[in-house]
Amino acid sequence: MKQLLAEAGRPSGIDVTLYAGSGTMVNDKFLLETMADMWTKVGILAKIEMMEMGARQGMLNERAVPPNGLLLGNQQSMLLDADGSLWRLWHPNGFNGKYWIGSQPGQRFHELMEQARYALDPAKRRALYTEATQIIHDEKPWLELFQEVIVYGVSRRVSFKPRPDYRLIVSEMAASR
Repeated sequence: MKQLLAEAGRPSGIDVTLYAGSGTMVNDKFLLETMADMWTKVGILAKIEMMEMGARQGMLNERAVPPNGLLLGNQQSMLLDADGSLWRLWHPNGFNGKYWIGSQPGQRFHELMEQARYALDPAKRRALYTEATQIIHDEKPWLELFQEVIVYGVSRRVSFKPRPDYRLIVSEMAASR
């Protein structure tokens, strides 16, 4: 990584700020401190800015992540559909849309997402979203740092099945007999 930074004209490294709302995810500050420590070893000096969730939401709403800033986020969607995860983030007016040219009109990713969100045929939707996610994979408009692990406490007295959207819906739980 140090060699890549030198090739990019930054032989002494770069400074970045990692932003997160307190409570964005479990152990968010510890996670950022761990990342900052690892990045320091390769020449990336990361400052951590924890903020109140209202300030974080304001940064998201205004699409105002400062230059050299990274915002800790989680792309999960309660819609359980690719449109809710991808297009909510990468639409030109989405959280990350203004930061990536690929999400703008006239770009292949934009075309695919506009078609997929209105397609009713499941096979066609799957093909469109597959191509769109391949573009994200190839172009890397965001940093995929980790897959959050969700830990649930369980009891034999409660019938509970975790949901893929992480929601805890009490009406879906029951006392076991």
